[in-house]
Amino acid sequence: MSEKFEDTQSPRADHPDFVRTKPKRVRIVLSDGTRCIGNVHVQWPDGRVSDIINDQRSFLPMTDVVVEGDRTQYDFLTVRKNQIAMIYEIRRADE
Repeated sequence: MSEKFEDTQSPRADHPDFVRTKPKRVRIVLSDGTRCIGNVHVQWPDGRVSDIINDQRSFLPMTDVVVEGDRTQYDFLTVRKNQIAMIYEIRRADE
């Protein structure tokens, strides 16, 4: 089964540091028990969630995030990686 991905040209695509990404929906449980669901962005076409967890950055950027117990949907949120107890990819129907 092939994954559909809208091929749109970003105005930043000409920048030498531009990296094309695709969103992956994940559920994260932090060491203090906080749970959140949101998108992480992996390198297109074959990036994995484990790639961004294991890179050198200290924080994991997320978009379209909902934190359990909070009715606000956050457009952008960063999570300190050393506070992540568990992370896994989910399907939208699993939310």
